[in-house]
Amino acid sequence: MSDETLQPMDITLEQQKIISHPFRVEIIILLSEQPMTSKQVADRLDKDPGTTYYHIQQLFKHEILELVHTEVSRGIVEKFYRAKATLFRVNDSELKVKRQFRAKRDNYIMLSEAELAALSDEISELFYKYTQQSLTSKQDRTAYQISFEAKEYDEGEIT
Repeated sequence: MSDETLQPMDITLEQQKIISHPFRVEIIILLSEQPMTSKQVADRLDKDPGTTYYHIQQLFKHEILELVHTEVSRGIVEKFYRAKATLFRVNDSELKVKRQFRAKRDNYIMLSEAELAALSDEISELFYKYTQQSLTSKQDRTAYQISFEAKEYDEGEIT
């Protein structure tokens, strides 16, 4: 998994619908680890190559995957795809919020740039962990937007 795939990608509701299919989630996770062809993905996930190709094309068409490079092997053009992200954020203007702030936490702390970067990385990993759990669990789920935001203040501004 690259640092880029840990950065949340802003998506539309249409893109959210596209990535909501369980098999497409598996494809996104696999293609976040390394670029692969449709055939390689099908083999790795033990799925039908035609079905896999269709789902990869849908993800590519809706800009969830990107074409990294192509290779010609025995006269066949092989296309290698990569997931642009594994964390997704639907544009706020498209959402109808059911309840604002089910849980909210604020904290004021002094950090160096390196500590802030480390904190951000840890939170991204935590988001990734819970995203993976939500994709593999059979429990009923409710959609939430979870955010991490660090605002910089001058020392005298915080009272």
